[in-house]
Amino acid sequence: MGARPNYHETSYDTGKENGSPPGYPGAPGPARGNVYYVPQQGAGVYPNAHGEVYVDSQQGNQAQPPVDPERPNNFGSSFDNAVIRRRFVRNVYSILMLQLLVTLGFICLFIFSPEVKRFVQHNSWFYYLSYAAFLVTYITLVCCPGVRRHHPTNIIVLAIFTLAMSYMTATISSFHDTKIVLMAIGICAAVCLVVSFSAAFCKFDMTKWGWILSLVLLVLLLFGFITLMFAYIPGLRSPWYHGIYSGLIALVFMGFLAYDTQLILGGRKYQTSPEEHISGALQLYLDVVYIFLGILGLSGFSSN
Repeated sequence: MGARPNYHETSYDTGKENGSPPGYPGAPGPARGNVYYVPQQGAGVYPNAHGEVYVDSQQGNQAQPPVDPERPNNFGSSFDNAVIRRRFVRNVYSILMLQLLVTLGFICLFIFSPEVKRFVQHNSWFYYLSYAAFLVTYITLVCCPGVRRHHPTNIIVLAIFTLAMSYMTATISSFHDTKIVLMAIGICAAVCLVVSFSAAFCKFDMTKWGWILSLVLLVLLLFGFITLMFAYIPGLRSPWYHGIYSGLIALVFMGFLAYDTQLILGGRKYQTSPEEHISGALQLYLDVVYIFLGILGLSGFSSN
């Protein structure tokens, strides 16, 4: 028996006609209908209005299976797509919850254990090693669809990425007061829930404006480089730069969280392919982590 076809081999890719934003495959099209066969020999294959195929082997004329008059056109296709999308959303958020639990565990270990806190603060090379692992795994998952879609390679690479990001996030948290970190976690959780539910039920389509978010992020990165330069110039160093930058980071990634949420839930102009559950979890995880880091930096600035 041949290999099982993937999603794109059994569906039309309507997103390619409208154009998809970089990094997100096109929207899935209607799935193929059922296939009915008459147990006789001959030729003649005809699709009906629902995409179902019925074979009339004797006459070669078009023949239709019995049609339920109450069933609308494309009912089967719509139902199949809805089931696929629900399964995809469930997979994405299950992976996301595991990632966030791992990160939360790292943070709690680093802020509540004095020995661990002292170790990570005096061994910065572990942080830079984690940063290198983060870059390599992130670029691999984003730029290599073969790795991203191949099980279990995608799970292994995503696990390494999550561990590296968790170590860096927990290391940054260890330099802040424990109460500030816990407050930032609570605020981040509340903000992410509000943004996610708002994006899910809001009629405004954020997927059309991904290019604006990318442009704002680029400007923000340039602002970050400028503030980094100011930190080394006598007389120009100011804690206000860090506070403003942290607040802007949190705001921009709230926008990305709404954008990625709508891409994953579907039903908008653009939507993530059901094969991209690793990519979906990756983007949501980064959104949440950067929102947390932005809130943490802003909270630390306010407390000082």
